[in-house]
Amino acid sequence: MQDQRAPVGDMPSPHAAVRDVPDESIRLAVPDNSEQRTARMIALRECLRSTPDALVAERFRSTRRHLFLDALACDDWPCAFHVGLALRAHGESDMSDACHIALAAWRIGETAAAADILRQVLLCEPHHREAVSLSAALHAWYASCDLSGGLIDDGELRLQALGHHHIDDFRWHYDDPAMIDLCCLPDFEDDADWHAWLDEIHEAGDQALFGLWHRYWGFVGCVSLIMHAGLGLYYYWIGRDFRGLGFGPRAGRLLLEQAQAAWGMRACYAKVYAHNAPSLRGLSKIGFQPTGVPIMRPGQAPEHLLRWPEACGDVGEEAWSFLKHVDRATHVLSVHARSDVSALVGSMASIPATQLASESLPGSIL
Repeated sequence: MQDQRAPVGDMPSPHAAVRDVPDESIRLAVPDNSEQRTARMIALRECLRSTPDALVAERFRSTRRHLFLDALACDDWPCAFHVGLALRAHGESDMSDACHIALAAWRIGETAAAADILRQVLLCEPHHREAVSLSAALHAWYASCDLSGGLIDDGELRLQALGHHHIDDFRWHYDDPAMIDLCCLPDFEDDADWHAWLDEIHEAGDQALFGLWHRYWGFVGCVSLIMHAGLGLYYYWIGRDFRGLGFGPRAGRLLLEQAQAAWGMRACYAKVYAHNAPSLRGLSKIGFQPTGVPIMRPGQAPEHLLRWPEACGDVGEEAWSFLKHVDRATHVLSVHARSDVSALVGSMASIPATQLASESLPGSIL
């Protein structure tokens, strides 16, 4: 996916504001890759931690401006929002700054704060181009969310319905060379390809796709649930820098509890390769248990099918009926004719052993 920053409506990219500061153009340049971005995000937080007065003392006026622009350059929306509020409190922000602060608020799920800031801008300048465009985009996105505004929150982690305005956040994690293979994501050729993929998911109407946001670090991954007739198929992926911290299981519990309580889901399935120990551990922490039902996709290694909550009896017929609706590429072997099973197993003969050993659960990286 090409690195083409996608503004919302007619609103300029925040990176344009960064490039308008000639004396700091090198330090405030947009990071070249996700590793540089993560290092910059850590440095921003270390600066705020080591200089407690940075957001309150008058002598740190230029520091606040620098931190704000640096956060925008990195798409570090939690930091941009935090520092941006300090700029507003000190009267150091203009209307364009306010729009970028509102954009940061929207990105991290603080939609009420975003709407309030934009309302204040439009009260002062009713025809402010950036504010009008961003306000229209915000309201259009909110109107399109049918899941309580698209937010599920536990105070630290937040699931926010993935929207077109999240493309830059998605891009930083897609920068991981292993992401396409490990998550079975499409190989996006450009931004338009990504937007079309997201449109297809939204138009299908049976999939809830959420960005996973950490209160402190921002976007860290995605969780998804495809539903049919009271059953769900769950998958998730966590960005490289945030794996092993328990975010996947926590997000899974949030999503499954919401689906059970509000969307009528009575059970959920997940698929995992036998040798993918991290995913097996993560899913078991949520409560998924092996069903003993063998499944396979043509040309791929056999997978285990897990279920939440654990079933009391045989679920082979239930799984077969469900997967034929939501994932036709996956075959439930226990209910297939012998000839079908033989054909599927035979298709594995052409797969190199090294490839079989490197397979992992689509969309389930810890």
